Amino acid sequence: MPYQVAVVESVPHTVLQLHRTIRADHAGDDIGAGMDALYALAAATGLTASGAPSTTYHGDFRPGTTVEVDFTLPVGAGDSSSETEDSTIRATEFGWYARTVHRGGYQTITDAYRALETWLGAAPYRAVGPPTEVYLVAPEQVVSAHDLVTEIRIPVTPTDLSVTVAATVADTVPIVRDALAAYGFSVLEELDVHAAARTGRQIADYVILGACNPELAARALTIDRRIGLMMNCALVVRAEGRNSVIEAADPLTMVEQTRTHAWNPLARQVRHSLVAALARVRTSLPSPTDSPSTTPASDTPGDAH
Repeated sequence: MPYQVAVVESVPHTVLQLHRTIRADHAGDDIGAGMDALYALAAATGLTASGAPSTTYHGDFRPGTTVEVDFTLPVGAGDSSSETEDSTIRATEFGWYARTVHRGGYQTITDAYRALETWLGAAPYRAVGPPTEVYLVAPEQVVSAHDLVTEIRIPVTPTDLSVTVAATVADTVPIVRDALAAYGFSVLEELDVHAAARTGRQIADYVILGACNPELAARALTIDRRIGLMMNCALVVRAEGRNSVIEAADPLTMVEQTRTHAWNPLARQVRHSLVAALARVRTSLPSPTDSPSTTPASDTPGDAH
């Protein structure tokens, strides 16, 4: 079947999330048991489902291995936040994802993953998180597998706000600072997560930068004084193999959360300046040497059904 891929805005909402470890060799049974446990937990805590359930796969299904899976159910917005050892009620975050819809049995759902992989290979976006299957029409709702409807989502970010270079984080951060300054940004904050973390976990080099363009910020305040919070730009410089990845949050995404369209022209100017600064970083440092693929692996979650 032909698959249409689109990039869609993820609207924040409240969900009940249950974490499970799934055995690859018994994936069908374990996924079914996890979904049953999710609905049982919702009933036991008095939560009301407000949408279709989903599963997010943090790994590939390979024989003899296990995969971490989050089972998620949208619930009423009035439900409070809480957390246990393997479940939580939380608000999802705003973002963007590439999505397509598979109609029919799970035996052929891999074709939908392949369509997304092909699309990501040519589109100006890259994957930034694990895939999620949303069961718009689930097995218990149909008589025939032909009637099943599954949406597949992969979180994405525009590639013009992400750069990979062949340099260490320590060497990359000064170049990023210089590039931001060349386009009118002042770096207000720098946090070395690797140095500051006290969790006892091994963390790769990871630096967070907070930047602001004073001229554009001043112009924004003449429109609405509340926009000050929206003019702060977050960037990260992180190690990935022998390379460093520089990523910037999309100003348009932040402004769109406010639903105030008067701010959009300035947000587009900030975004344009960030894209130019990252392009300058790309030309100032060597090209990446071992960039990993960001598209779904060959053993897709769909193979588990």
